[in-house]
Amino acid sequence: MKSIIKDIVSFLSSLTLIDYILYFAILILIILVVSLVYLLKTTTIDEEDILDNDSNEFDIRNAIEQISQEDQKNNISLTEYEKEQEEKAIISYEELVNSIKKKKINYEDEKNDKDVSIKKIDLDNLISEENNDEEYVCKSFTFTHEEEYLKELKQLIKLLD
Repeated sequence: MKSIIKDIVSFLSSLTLIDYILYFAILILIILVVSLVYLLKTTTIDEEDILDNDSNEFDIRNAIEQISQEDQKNNISLTEYEKEQEEKAIISYEELVNSIKKKKINYEDEKNDKDVSIKKIDLDNLISEENNDEEYVCKSFTFTHEEEYLKELKQLIKLLD
């Protein structure tokens, strides 16, 4: 019994201040974890408490109704010019597509230094527009190449089996 006490005393005397702090911190963490697990197992949450808490929270439906009512009260009165602009603002898809113009920056000089192209911008005539006479047409996709590829793969699988 004396040898065990001697060993414990020699062990404790060999520890430094940092070792004591580390062991003390680990002991506190173990106590906190055990008490947290105990509290979680012993406490129960009633459904009534949850329903009572929900009534205190923000109700989004009421807020949406209030905002829509305020919007109806605060209608903006448009002038004649603004009404005319609203009516003219809607354009057809063809008009939109036909109004597309490519814009191009104009350059005065162009130099190539090794792999870098250096261009001097013409500030007097900065941008020019190129009209495209091509009509934009919606093209449908064809999968003929993919279908042929799949057929070839199926044949290959049959040959390998």
